[in-house]
Amino acid sequence: MPPVATRPGEVAGAPTPAPARAAAAAPAPAPVAEDPRSPTPAAWPDPLRRGRELTGLLYGERLGELWAAFLPSARAEWRDLAAFQAYRAAGLQSFGREAALLHEAVIEEGGLTSYVRTATFEGAPGQEWTVVFRLDEGGRVQDFRIAPAAPDSGGRTN
Repeated sequence: MPPVATRPGEVAGAPTPAPARAAAAAPAPAPVAEDPRSPTPAAWPDPLRRGRELTGLLYGERLGELWAAFLPSARAEWRDLAAFQAYRAAGLQSFGREAALLHEAVIEEGGLTSYVRTATFEGAPGQEWTVVFRLDEGGRVQDFRIAPAAPDSGGRTN
């Protein structure tokens, strides 16, 4: 009796193609903290990548998503999402879009992690501004601000 094709497109008697690599099919394992005594949980996102992601939400006008990442301490300056949207609209109208990234860094100080990004903007090319996201251990935003960059500060604000 001749071999029978069992799947659509399979040729009877032809060798079965090798399965796709398991790594491609299986989800990547969650990152694991190197030191089990570390206070950083395994799910802690890379703060540089997280800061860039949050900045992308801000610059991409995806403010609802950004607002969702804000803890109450970060939301305190604005009453609600509408007030935050108005703040962003006013900043965009006054200063325009980011023109040049000058410096970005992750600063760990006093047990706090901050992503800082110093840049110039189209509407004020001679003025450097620093965007700051202070992150909690899960990558949520504890504090957010945009302030004039302090001279010789390495991206820190006044």
